[in-house]
Amino acid sequence: MRAEPRYAVYFAPAPDSALWQLGSAWLGRDAWRHCAVPAPTLANIREDTLRAFTQHPRRYGFHATLKAPFHLAQPSGLNALLADVEALAAREACFALPALRVAQVDDFLALVPAHGCRRLADLERRCVMRFDAHRRPLDEADLARRRTKPLSPLEDALLERWGYPHVLDAFRLHFTLSDSFAGAHPRFVDQVRAEAMRIFASELDAPRPFDALSVFAEAHAGADFELIARMPFGKSGRLVYVIGPSGAGKDSVIAWARDHLSLQRDIVFARRVITRPADASGERHEAVSDAVFTRLLARDAFAMQWAAHDCRYAIRKEALAQRRLGMTVVVNGSREHLPVARGKFPDLEVVHITAAPEVLAHRLRERAREDQSAMAGRLARANAFATHDVDLEIRNDGPLAEAGLRLLRWLTRPAAPADVEEANPPPPPVASTQRTSLSDGLQQF
Repeated sequence: MRAEPRYAVYFAPAPDSALWQLGSAWLGRDAWRHCAVPAPTLANIREDTLRAFTQHPRRYGFHATLKAPFHLAQPSGLNALLADVEALAAREACFALPALRVAQVDDFLALVPAHGCRRLADLERRCVMRFDAHRRPLDEADLARRRTKPLSPLEDALLERWGYPHVLDAFRLHFTLSDSFAGAHPRFVDQVRAEAMRIFASELDAPRPFDALSVFAEAHAGADFELIARMPFGKSGRLVYVIGPSGAGKDSVIAWARDHLSLQRDIVFARRVITRPADASGERHEAVSDAVFTRLLARDAFAMQWAAHDCRYAIRKEALAQRRLGMTVVVNGSREHLPVARGKFPDLEVVHITAAPEVLAHRLRERAREDQSAMAGRLARANAFATHDVDLEIRNDGPLAEAGLRLLRWLTRPAAPADVEEANPPPPPVASTQRTSLSDGLQQF
């Protein structure tokens, strides 16, 4: 067996997070602090029994694999690997990991995402391909060890090309919780699963940022893997700023998208603070008086604030703070405030919802809120707005669902891919083993 170290690129929750601490306690070892950890309080199984069934994952530490362990192509290549991981992480944007569930994967227990995540799959593909330049190819002995368990033709091809069978189209993110249950009594397996569900219950649905790449190291064959570097992503979650002229139906398009994304945990719609009474038939906003708005402004409570149409509008700071959890935050904004918003948030994504001038005029007449002079002023402002500085323009001239679907697709689109060398492309894609995300099924509308 080789004496040189192996390295892996994993996702590991922040060492001060509840999920990391629960996972480390379950396995009995903290790979960041390099120490043993007392077991959680167990109800139905003995601590020594848990330890006996967590020997393998305990050695690897609590993690989810992105680039499986490999020997370096160059013995002195650790610095180059760390620099490459840091460079990729700096370009990545934080996103929210889907809710987790306790499940049996093959013959072992793991925490797995409750549904598919396109951004996660894209990130794994970038990691597998980009970091492969640092990997020494497997020799025949390595391949033989991997093939002791049955592999499908696709998995075997992936093993030969990328050094690991469960990548790309065979990727399945999981945090391993046990050794193999092969030969174990089904009742015992159910007891361990029930215990894991109880221990991790508080973390299964908790918002969780996928916000860093972690490098783990195995000093020599059989040694415990240690977390040696955690490279934070350089960008927070997305901030989408939706604007549009009066009569464009901006609020209706936003409401349509929000209603159709009610189960999408990583997309949130910021609630506006407005100095007008709450109206059950209109926008769901936080209604405040002008005096309260002024006091909140003085307390620096707002991330954005502007005035329009005899009202004052604002977005609270805590609404935008959700980006740190990897959320995509959608703001119902103002065209006039756009230059200020761009100055504060350079990564702002601007979606402009509009309609043909005759449609805008017709809608303004239909709602009958203003006199002819006021309507003429609104139409003039609509025509004067420059659209060259927006990321997406949506024409809301037809059925609401068409415009709503365009906004929904933008909000659920994958992150922009990083530069990846694909001189050696992967095997032809096959149907993924993951459940599709909402964005995967949009063509069905």
